[in-house]
Amino acid sequence: MAVTTVNIEICVTDDLLNLIGRAAAASQMTLKAFMLEASLVAAYDALGVQAGSAVSATKMADFERIMNRPLAENDAIRKLLASRSPWER
Repeated sequence: MAVTTVNIEICVTDDLLNLIGRAAAASQMTLKAFMLEASLVAAYDALGVQAGSAVSATKMADFERIMNRPLAENDAIRKLLASRSPWER
């Protein structure tokens, strides 16, 4: 199966290029790799898809069933849930 690649050109200001370049360097990525990854994350987010987390309907139903189970009696959990959050103090 042949794979076709396409070049994409964009125009950005020097300031924006500098910002993206600094972010790429901080991520230890090339500018090209950083921009491609950021674009993919934005695309998956816009489409409501989580990258790399394709799960079958059966597995998702199993997960939701487990997550919806009531908590077992646990004094530590009860105390935690009864306490105020740090940002509420």
